[in-house]
Amino acid sequence: MRALFQRGCLLGALIASLPLAAGDAATPASAFDWQAPMTVRALPFGNALYEHYRRDQFAALTALMVAENRQQLGEHEQAGKALLGSLQLQYGMLNESEQVLTGALKDVLPESVREQVLVNLAKVRYRANDLDGSLRRLDALPPLADSALRDEVALMRANILLARGDGAGAATALANVSSDGDGARYALFNLGVAQLQQKQHDLAQQSFATLLAKPARDPIARSLRDRTYLALGYDQLRQQNAAGAREQLLRVRLAGPYANSALLGLGWAYAQNGLYAQALTPWLELVSRQPADLPVQEARLAVPFAYQSLNALPDALAGYQSALRAYEDELSNVDAALVAIGNGELASLLPALSADEALSQLQSQGRGQALYLSRLLSSHDFSESLRRYRDLLRLREVLANWQRALPIYDEMLRNHQQRYSERAPKVEQMLGQLDMTAYDARLTSLRAAVENAQQLDNWSLLATEKERARLQRLQRVEASLQRLQAKRGPMPKEQDRVRLVAGVQLFDIIHDSAPRQWQQRYALRETERAVAELAQGRARLLAARDVAANRFASFGERIARQQGGADGLLKRAETLMQNESLRLQRQAESELKRWRNQLAEYRLQAQLALARLQDKASLAPGGAS
Repeated sequence: MRALFQRGCLLGALIASLPLAAGDAATPASAFDWQAPMTVRALPFGNALYEHYRRDQFAALTALMVAENRQQLGEHEQAGKALLGSLQLQYGMLNESEQVLTGALKDVLPESVREQVLVNLAKVRYRANDLDGSLRRLDALPPLADSALRDEVALMRANILLARGDGAGAATALANVSSDGDGARYALFNLGVAQLQQKQHDLAQQSFATLLAKPARDPIARSLRDRTYLALGYDQLRQQNAAGAREQLLRVRLAGPYANSALLGLGWAYAQNGLYAQALTPWLELVSRQPADLPVQEARLAVPFAYQSLNALPDALAGYQSALRAYEDELSNVDAALVAIGNGELASLLPALSADEALSQLQSQGRGQALYLSRLLSSHDFSESLRRYRDLLRLREVLANWQRALPIYDEMLRNHQQRYSERAPKVEQMLGQLDMTAYDARLTSLRAAVENAQQLDNWSLLATEKERARLQRLQRVEASLQRLQAKRGPMPKEQDRVRLVAGVQLFDIIHDSAPRQWQQRYALRETERAVAELAQGRARLLAARDVAANRFASFGERIARQQGGADGLLKRAETLMQNESLRLQRQAESELKRWRNQLAEYRLQAQLALARLQDKASLAPGGAS
């Protein structure tokens, strides 16, 4: 069983000592420093920044791509390209990101943005698994002014060196990370891992102690603290310091993500001192947990091993038999999960649920294949692929909505064309009746009349309609009186009476002349304004008539072009979704097959241990029990 002990230690040590990848760092790929005050002079760029600030990176990416295609970024073109390339990197669009970021370097950029672009170009090569290319770009970086970027570069360099097995180089790189930066926790953990690889146990304990001294207030920090205790515990196990290992492993939270590995290691820490009865406590707890975890499967073999070491052979025999049955059940569950994936169950689950909803639903189903599917959903690589699939699904929904909406716009355009064709003859008739030359002539005549009415000798021009009718009547009376005087002789009384009435009428006009002159000037201005508005409306109507036919044709062409573009993009999105779904399916099948091979190996070990135990029992005095 020493092989089992070594395998269990190796499993826990592997989990505990894996360095944190660049993607695990606190600073995401899209973290440009846009927090400095800026004046936004292009609304599309401001909209993209708004979506970026509210952490809807997909909407920000879409807005930037549309704005760039329409050339709407204006003076923010350089900053927009830098942010666009960063978001494309976050979504795994490595070729597009590298192209955009390389193009952005050709422009004059603020130094802080230029530094971020250069770092992200190195990150593109790192994400593409081109470690040599990434390291070359890191080596070519100029001195960075931003301490957060310096920390990020140091973490990335250390991860590359750790991947190459250069623990000393990684430790040197991580030593440059600032102690108060966001990446300090990750740097200290990776530094401790690098020192453990170099067998520098005392230095590793110092690095881990510095990390553990930092407060852990958020879930990520608490998880990292658990992982640190786990690494320290398994390091003590390898050094045959069982008491020290127990001290560290007991500090791992039972509800944390590393509890199973800690329970497995704790059992081996007791077993290392021959305390097999105490080792049974964590191992039995571990066996009762969900089976879709390697430490749980290891514990199925460790429990009967402990019974065998305590000479409780019947319990050991029952334990191995129980382990065999459990492995058979789990192999059946894995086979059922593989069949379910092959039958499209996973593909049908992807569009309906988000990763968290799918995980909670599958885990609520208890045991069986659902646990293995939920384990897939909870893995980092699979959840990242699922996120890309969900983004493609969202894009497909947007394109499908446009595909449904564009025919409605086309119908609206046809309705407008029909209404235009119905109203165009009436408009032409009205335009024909609207003689602006006659209006201008009448306006000129009115101006002259008003001008004459301002003269002192033209009081009669200020008379109202009634007054003008009375004056004309008096003129007719005066003419009649003159004809009577020619026949009958002078008529002084009647003549004085006519003059008196005419004088009174003229007096009234002269008395109110000032307000009457103002009213005439006001009426003339209003008339001029009305005629000008009529001329402007006629000009707009003529212009609308001239461009209407071309405008309808232009809109029709745009709708048809957008319809074709939406159809093409929708087909492309469908193709990408199918490819991503197949990739997720292959990834799931590969992971489950790896699990199946591991379970088959455990089953073989249980069979061999059971056979040896039965042989031992058959050779003992009294025969088999």
